[in-house]
Amino acid sequence: GTGVLVISGTGSIAAGRNSRGEQTRTGGWGVFARSDQGSGSDITMYALHFATLYFDGVITRTPLIDMLIGRFGFDVSSLTNTVRALRTFDARIEGVPAIVDEAHAAGDPYAKVIIDHAVSSLAWAGDTIVDKLHMRTEPSFKMSLWGGVALKSPYIFPGVKALWEGKYENAQVVFPTIDA
Repeated sequence: GTGVLVISGTGSIAAGRNSRGEQTRTGGWGVFARSDQGSGSDITMYALHFATLYFDGVITRTPLIDMLIGRFGFDVSSLTNTVRALRTFDARIEGVPAIVDEAHAAGDPYAKVIIDHAVSSLAWAGDTIVDKLHMRTEPSFKMSLWGGVALKSPYIFPGVKALWEGKYENAQVVFPTIDA
């Protein structure tokens, strides 16, 4: 059908089709190209960035930092090793997006920055498809967000939905009925 789908799991990508059958995509180039905005990898990298700022003495300890240290046992040495391993694809760090959600619920300011970034990035990916396919001229179309990171978070899908509903009168923002 006519619509836009943004997928956010480990990575992120957006695709769409208009009523004329034209299709396009955007994103999905990978986290090292800064193209997986709002994905689990992006959220993880952003959280690790705040952890490095804490260990550098730039920011104070917050619930997010406490949770990362508690879950992964981070200190300067282990965080350095983790970041180095991530750069060479020798490591994978699971569960950070859920920690960010939990820290956000606890009022952590850095988790809020990460969630706000994910929401705006994923909404922007959908906006890009709308613009590329000239979907503002469609009588109606659907928009959705799909993938574990986006849908399991109590903040990401509702945030993206609110942005899209505020921007596109002819869009119906739908929650997926099937699992990715």
